[in-house]
Amino acid sequence: MKSGFLVLAILSLSTVYAQTDSTKYGFLPALGYTSDLGLVGGGVLNRYRYSDGYRPFRDMQMASVVVTTRGFFALNLTHERTSRSTKTALKSIRSQFMGYANRTTEVTWFGLGPDSEFDAEQYETNANYFEAVNAGFIYRGRLPLYRTGYPGAQLDALLIGQIGYDKPLNQDSGRRFWQDRPVGVDGGWSTVVGVGLQWENRDNEAAPIRGNKAFIEAKLVPKLVQDSYSSFLLNAEASQYVPVRIGHLFVLAGRLGIQHASGDVPYWFMPYLGSDLNVRGMALNRLRGDGALWYNSEIRTWLYENRNDAIKVGMHVFRDGGGVTVGHRYGDIPDDMVHTWGVGFALSMFTPDFIVRGDYGMGDEMSRFYMGIGYTF
Repeated sequence: MKSGFLVLAILSLSTVYAQTDSTKYGFLPALGYTSDLGLVGGGVLNRYRYSDGYRPFRDMQMASVVVTTRGFFALNLTHERTSRSTKTALKSIRSQFMGYANRTTEVTWFGLGPDSEFDAEQYETNANYFEAVNAGFIYRGRLPLYRTGYPGAQLDALLIGQIGYDKPLNQDSGRRFWQDRPVGVDGGWSTVVGVGLQWENRDNEAAPIRGNKAFIEAKLVPKLVQDSYSSFLLNAEASQYVPVRIGHLFVLAGRLGIQHASGDVPYWFMPYLGSDLNVRGMALNRLRGDGALWYNSEIRTWLYENRNDAIKVGMHVFRDGGGVTVGHRYGDIPDDMVHTWGVGFALSMFTPDFIVRGDYGMGDEMSRFYMGIGYTF
């Protein structure tokens, strides 16, 4: 979205059934206009159910939908459930189910590698955009291997499954994507199976003050049907949170991440940088390759707290950076790193698990504003 406006409001409702059981809602509606997408409407609804013995909640549902008058459509549904501590392993699995369906009119493609050029004129004339549709289902499970209570240290085995379909639309020889024709240009199906390990001892999942989290995931994408691709994907991250009190409580938060891909990798599985999930202040998917390294560093604080209504307003400053490689030459990435910085706000209402975040990131090529649910990490 290059120009326009977006109006956001936040509504939070609380329904308490008993002293130990409660249900909380958070709603973020959106209405706006941009020159590229036209009128924009939609919203995000979150529901949290709490019960004794379940942490951080018993279950959570999220539904988000965005539609525009120029063909953009995005639907995402999530259901996550936790379990009580039990001696039966399968009954202890924390499961997350996600379904999605999108028609995106502004998927970005700048080429591959750290030297992919950014041309402001081409970007403004949409030469770096193409249209695509995708839909699918994702499952993520956490099987406890070791726990010391909540909050406390825990080691989980990760179970991952995904099936999806991606298809670029409206071939146009004037667009960079159709000129380069990367793997996946004809679309196709993806079936993903994966495993991993996750360690954490954060004091809070939604807004940690102290502790750390680290995970590694290995995913296999087998070629099961004609229109599919055989790939191997590896993803690992490590985060640290340190409280510092200088007349006021601040949290120093940092994260390091790596992505690796090999085989016949379609563009939608290629490691990338440029989003509110890794390096902010760059064009979406600005850098792609078969490997990526990145870091995030933030200083967070809450400026206002109303404990009666559980309302908190906070801000943060951040510094991000990263680089990509082609040919898995990770040793060359430090010489090609890009860095951005920015400021943001956080707003929590009626439940500490529902946090609305806004970030304004600034880099050498552009500045971008992001809105989302929850901290970036």
